[in-house]
Amino acid sequence: MDVLNSPHRLRVYFVSQRLPRSNTRRWRASGNLRPGFARLRLLTRQGRIGSGKNMKGGSGLAGMAAEPERVAHGSGAPSAGGRGSARLWKAIAGMAAALALASAIVSFDVSRQLIQRAHATSRRIAALRKELARREHEAESARARLAEVRKKLSERGLILRVLVAPDLVSLKMVPSTRATKAAATLSISRQMAGAVLNATGLEKLPAGQAYQAWWVSKGASTKVAEFHPQADGSATVYLEPPPQKAQDLQCFVARGRLGQDSSRVTGQVLLQVRLSK
Repeated sequence: MDVLNSPHRLRVYFVSQRLPRSNTRRWRASGNLRPGFARLRLLTRQGRIGSGKNMKGGSGLAGMAAEPERVAHGSGAPSAGGRGSARLWKAIAGMAAALALASAIVSFDVSRQLIQRAHATSRRIAALRKELARREHEAESARARLAEVRKKLSERGLILRVLVAPDLVSLKMVPSTRATKAAATLSISRQMAGAVLNATGLEKLPAGQAYQAWWVSKGASTKVAEFHPQADGSATVYLEPPPQKAQDLQCFVARGRLGQDSSRVTGQVLLQVRLSK
């Protein structure tokens, strides 16, 4: 029989089909096909030859058409569902990256605003502290001036009480040298327990010096006042009363260092007067 010229000449298809493991063991036991090899199917125009009728896919041309379709589906090409999932995950990744970038930008802007507000608040606090220190200094100065005013008012009240006392005695103080131009009057009231020194012609002293009034008795000296004259060289000062029963009591007006603590007269004596012998 001339196979090449016969109307029933054969068409040979090589179809690669990998069998499942369960079918591989069954086919290996039957000896029909070794696992992993391709099956050779001989198909005619009219139908299958041999055992091809028992295979899946039908008979004849229908089997020929169905078999390549199953091979195409089993070839491992990516499905439409797989491609759609990949695009979905790529879109999700892109949105996540955009969201992270937007969050970073917003966080940076918020942090910058917070830092600016913190700096502005710090500068405001520093300015308020400086203003508070200035106000405290002004208040301290005002308290010091108020204390000085109160002291002067109290002294003026004491001076007035001494000068209007019925037992007032006034003594003129003598300059210690002819060169001095200072003059003073000492007024004493035993009843009011005080004295008033009224001086004129006093020179302005340099910084760190002041005029001093002393009670000097036999064996003792007591500084009772430190003062500065006014612009015209005059001064009115209240003096604490002299010691009781002092012998040879005198009053000195001298110039010396401001705030000097001493038990005797220091500096230059300008005026003096004797009260008792």
